Amino acid sequence: MPPSPAASTPAGRPDVHQQVIDWRRQVLEDVGYPSELARKLATEIGIDLHEACGLLERIRAQQKARPPEETVGETTDPAELAARILA
Repeated sequence: MPPSPAASTPAGRPDVHQQVIDWRRQVLEDVGYPSELARKLATEIGIDLHEACGLLERIRAQQKARPPEETVGETTDPAELAARILA
């Protein structure tokens, strides 16, 4: 993925920090975080990327494993729940 326009320094060299943010955002989107939430989490360098990805996968697996009667009326988005836990 090419760096975003904001990812270049005035000298025209790539801004490594912005490239890392862009990469983190893409990884988070790839595992299922919505774009805006992925963008927010990607900029929070204190959030472990692997933990964020694994947490979302574990929440989804747990929700799938629950009997349907336990999920009636439940509207908690797994990505939103994961982001709240990570915060």
